[in-house]
Amino acid sequence: MDWAVEALLEHGTLIVFGWVFAVQVGVPIPTVPLLLAFGGSSGIRVGQFRVYDGGSALLGTYAAIKDIERRWSHARVTSA
Repeated sequence: MDWAVEALLEHGTLIVFGWVFAVQVGVPIPTVPLLLAFGGSSGIRVGQFRVYDGGSALLGTYAAIKDIERRWSHARVTSA
């Protein structure tokens, strides 16, 4: 389980991007465990610095949604 926490802390934004992208495409994966993990990791501090910031999770989510929206609209335009 330690490797999952380490991956979450080091590559959190990419994990959120991939997770949200997969959910938007239609992959039936649960989102509650990811939200709980990010909520728990947002309170972790090392010295004065916060290990993971909620802003980067929001950025990853927004980027994934905009990317799939762009791909979807492009597919609809080219197929018409």
